[in-house]
Amino acid sequence: MQPLEILTLIAPEFSTESEDLRKQYLQLADGEVTAKISGLARHRAVAALAAHYMTIGHKRRDGSREISSITEGEVSITYAKRDSGGAKNDLSTTDYGQTYKRLIRGYVMTPLTRMCI
Repeated sequence: MQPLEILTLIAPEFSTESEDLRKQYLQLADGEVTAKISGLARHRAVAALAAHYMTIGHKRRDGSREISSITEGEVSITYAKRDSGGAKNDLSTTDYGQTYKRLIRGYVMTPLTRMCI
């Protein structure tokens, strides 16, 4: 499967977006996925990262914010304040970002260092 097919499968909410826009997000994500991953695993990682970016983009466009508190009596809802950069782009803020982190975890090794005194 190619990244566009995987994106359509894992993120059906974006199927109404133009194919050109989805390809642009995939191209953006492809440049950020490590070259150590290849084959289907790479395609899945690219699609997951693109879906993460699209989700973040939709939140910014729609003005969606997280609810920080709800009161039931006399109805009160408080929305979280945005930082100056808008919605956070942390991978843990979306399911797709978490999937991306899980997919690359097995391919990226952190070097261990020792200090000699």
